[in-house]
Amino acid sequence: MNIYITPEQYDIAAKNGIPRERVNGRVRKEKWPIERAITEPIRNYDSKWVRQAEENGIPAGLFYKRVSLGWSKERASTQKIRRKRDKVEYALYKGDELLFVGTAIECAAFLDVRVSTIHKYASEERLSRIDQGKSMYAVAIEG
Repeated sequence: MNIYITPEQYDIAAKNGIPRERVNGRVRKEKWPIERAITEPIRNYDSKWVRQAEENGIPAGLFYKRVSLGWSKERASTQKIRRKRDKVEYALYKGDELLFVGTAIECAAFLDVRVSTIHKYASEERLSRIDQGKSMYAVAIEG
């Protein structure tokens, strides 16, 4: 469907502080009605929040995404990014014997298996059906 945006509509958008490229993106990519695309102001977040987010190691794009999902600006700029794989350690067992403790990558190297195998060893499904006497399994240690 070919949508025509008139020069007058672009002028209205410009008077509202909305660049031509933004109007095109809103209408053609995001499927906004033209009237909304040329009148709805661009959300400008207080640079204080973006700056605070970046100081906390949170990229601006993630900050904006969090706010769009309904997070408060304060929470979006201060809640640290969880890098779960970096923090979780696993205790590897064979039966009752503790074999090794480390990250999934370290455990995989110890056993010479893939990292996905360690995640499978630690899955609830596997833990619910292990034979404690001889099965290999892993227990996640939240840190």
